[in-house]
Amino acid sequence: MMYWRRFFREIAGVSPIRYLISYRLERACSLLVHTTQSVTDIALECGFENISYFIRKFREEKGCTPKEYRIRTYKNSCGIQGHKGII
Repeated sequence: MMYWRRFFREIAGVSPIRYLISYRLERACSLLVHTTQSVTDIALECGFENISYFIRKFREEKGCTPKEYRIRTYKNSCGIQGHKGII
């Protein structure tokens, strides 16, 4: 088992668990942007059984909560800017 993990790390550049978490978080990002599913439903669909853990890992990886990510992405796709960006 140790050999496989070491081999995986050499190839992918990260541990298998880190790769899996990143993969799941990328899937969550896609669902946040392209669906209206709740954050809880998305977390569960992406393999996170603990919602708090999902939100913590999401924040570590993306720098914001899933809800904030959804709002920011929506605003960016619609061209909505804050009052500072409007002349």
